[in-house]
Amino acid sequence: HRLERQLMVLTALCLVVSILGYGAYTAKQQTDLARATITAQMTALAQNLATVNAYFMVTNDLASIEAIAIQTATVPGIFSVLVTDTAGKPLSEVVNQNGRWSPRFNIEKVTVPTEVKPITYTEEASASATQRDFLAGHSGKIAAWHPVSSGSPLGWVRVSYRLDSFDQTARAIWAQALLVIVLAIVATLGLLAVLLRPPMRALREATQFAAELDQTLGAKLPVSSRAAEIQAL
Repeated sequence: HRLERQLMVLTALCLVVSILGYGAYTAKQQTDLARATITAQMTALAQNLATVNAYFMVTNDLASIEAIAIQTATVPGIFSVLVTDTAGKPLSEVVNQNGRWSPRFNIEKVTVPTEVKPITYTEEASASATQRDFLAGHSGKIAAWHPVSSGSPLGWVRVSYRLDSFDQTARAIWAQALLVIVLAIVATLGLLAVLLRPPMRALREATQFAAELDQTLGAKLPVSSRAAEIQAL
């Protein structure tokens, strides 16, 4: 019985560790993919807004800049779309508060990327660095910057995403992975118990026969049903 328990525990432990490792790896891959998808969506949005806003910045049509930002900022979790001049002075900003987009008037300069290249810059800020903006949430934010140009630099577009939304997505992924892991472990252990029962019974019979061999001289070890099936095959 002790050997049977040891075999069951050892085999079950190996299977559980394998399932847990694979489940955690899969959940980590899905979480990284979700983060990469969000970053790609922010990058695409910043690039599109920079292309469209070039004309409106030349004509100083701030109302159209706000309207375009409100219409295109559809990625869940984005809380701010800011357009600045080359020095970082805000020209237009729309923010999402409780699902409603509205302009926010702010004259405080922001720090813009130092190099003006036709690429999108992404930066991540912790919650401690974004507490002055209550819309950024409690987990920090990711910002995507893209330059606006029309022959010469005109300014920047910044798309800001609150990491609180990503945390919810990550928790949902891990909760689903944990559920799958638990179901897989239960099913695997149940199947293992069923498969090991016949050989364990045969092992117990052989062990008992060996223990009583000096008392049962001339006796024969009965063939277990499992061994009989094997011999019949």
